Amino acid sequence: MYRHHTIAVVVPAYNEEALLGRVIETMPNYVDPIMVVDDCSRDGTVETVRRYLPRLGERSLLIQHETNQGVGGAIATGSKWRCSLTNDQN
Repeated sequence: MYRHHTIAVVVPAYNEEALLGRVIETMPNYVDPIMVVDDCSRDGTVETVRRYLPRLGERSLLIQHETNQGVGGAIATGSKWRCSLTNDQN
């Protein structure tokens, strides 16, 4: 939370095993929630995210696409998810 506002981040990920941990580790504390959208990665991206989930708790979420949709598709998935949270709170 930042100045009474929720800041959500969508992290589109496709074969980002090597860099994703650093992205998550350097995310500012005021970001809540962090949603990683795995876009059908073929490396260890999903396993990397899963290692961080217990540490981040409710602050994080992993969504996995069944087919590769590109960065735009991953961002759209994150936006739809965020809108559903906003609508649930109203």
